[in-house]
Amino acid sequence: MRCPIQIALAHPRIEQGAGRRLDLAQLGELTFEPPDVERFPAIETAMRVIETGGCAGAIFNAANESAVEAFLQRKIPFCRIPSLAKEALDALLGPGPQPALRSLDEALEADAQARRFVEQAVERPATAAPRVAGARAKAAETS
Repeated sequence: MRCPIQIALAHPRIEQGAGRRLDLAQLGELTFEPPDVERFPAIETAMRVIETGGCAGAIFNAANESAVEAFLQRKIPFCRIPSLAKEALDALLGPGPQPALRSLDEALEADAQARRFVEQAVERPATAAPRVAGARAKAAETS
């Protein structure tokens, strides 16, 4: 973390010295293991977004940004951010792969719906059911 912190503090200047260059030959061996999805649940959700396609990326990104904003405003705990993004995907997408986005307007509508979903989820009790129509259905209504 020394390099990213130095870059952030020195921006826009480029300073040398916070960390050494990574020499992969000197390391000799790298070990890769499957990600711990119990510890990092957003990884599994992100993989679902990639597999699903369509407006899933717009929904995931907007829900994440909205959840982070709620955290920064001290409305939710940090650990709720990934679950809100997953809840938004569950509520706004149908099952399985999604058709490709047809327009920028469709992506922006999915973004707006995800933000509304998270705002409503933050305000309602944890046991209340979401009341948001699917992004693709809403976009079809406005076409």
